[in-house]
Amino acid sequence: MKSKNYKFVRCVSVFALVVTIILDAACIVFSVYAISALREKADFWGIAFVVIMLFSDVLGVLFTKETLSNGVKFFDDYVEFTGIDENNVYKYSDIERIETSRDTKASFRKNFVDRYSNVTLYLKDESVVCIQLGLTSGKTLKKITDELTSRL
Repeated sequence: MKSKNYKFVRCVSVFALVVTIILDAACIVFSVYAISALREKADFWGIAFVVIMLFSDVLGVLFTKETLSNGVKFFDDYVEFTGIDENNVYKYSDIERIETSRDTKASFRKNFVDRYSNVTLYLKDESVVCIQLGLTSGKTLKKITDELTSRL
């Protein structure tokens, strides 16, 4: 059922992107520092610092990959939401209609979760699926809505 031809719309909030860039930069800076400290004095603590930094670099790469891979993949006959662990593939023929929502009203009482973008799929078997995309921009939500409606 997997196809290589698809259109991908990335769902990454600006906040998550900034945090990812800061963490990646910190990993690079600490790795350079660890290697330079190891060149000066190769003792147990220097080697331990380099080993810890190698693990943090691997985790940083995996974290960045996971952050940037969240989104919506539009294939020829189905849509896949990559930020969901299970039940993330829906055929266009099974979807009756869609609704999207995103809270943009100003409020000091709302949390980040209250600001998430939602896609509600009304399926032909009379079930309703609500998918939270996270903090996305209005432009990203419009791209997803337009692509879904054009394929239904």
